[in-house]
Amino acid sequence: KTVLLAAAVALAAGLCLAAAALANTRLPSPCDEPCAEAKALPPTLRGLWAPAQRAATVPSGKPALAYNESEAVANAHLAAAAYCDGPALGAWDCRACRRAGGLKAVLPFKSAFTEVAGFVGLSHAPWGPEAVVAFRGTAAERNWVADAVWGRQRRGDWGGGGVHAGFLASYLSVQAEVQRLLVTLRPMAAEMGQDPGQPLPVRLVGHSLGGA
Repeated sequence: KTVLLAAAVALAAGLCLAAAALANTRLPSPCDEPCAEAKALPPTLRGLWAPAQRAATVPSGKPALAYNESEAVANAHLAAAAYCDGPALGAWDCRACRRAGGLKAVLPFKSAFTEVAGFVGLSHAPWGPEAVVAFRGTAAERNWVADAVWGRQRRGDWGGGGVHAGFLASYLSVQAEVQRLLVTLRPMAAEMGQDPGQPLPVRLVGHSLGGA
């Protein structure tokens, strides 16, 4: 038992050292480099889910939500923009921001404890306003630590099953702030034509840890 305990402690220490070493290494950021799929995007972003609007255009027998390359490219640019920081993100003026298309009311968020970051914004899809929530991937020391905490944590209030403990802790650290920011978008969405009695569609994007 003593040998096994010592081995477990050594493994945990090694993981922490590796996470710290990786955190000190400057990794390429999607915000810095142009995306390989860079193409001309439509001036406004299209939403991921609008069954009523798509029903007439989906061929019989095909899934209602099919792969759409232009949407995938737009989502990739939005996820890349989450790596941007500072005034450029708030002004929606970074390289990835410009590729992603126009967003209104871009509101960044970041947890001082877990260093989870991202942004909330408002786009105008063909059927009306749509909220966008983008989570940044692994980019800080505490993100690497969260990645390494892979034990499962059960959440009965989410229907049971196990959740990666590090991913769960990362999400919960910004959950309240993201929800608060989404609420602040409702009046702006109403000004853009959103029916106050209808739910505001939300597009969720993220890369790496952000995708999880």
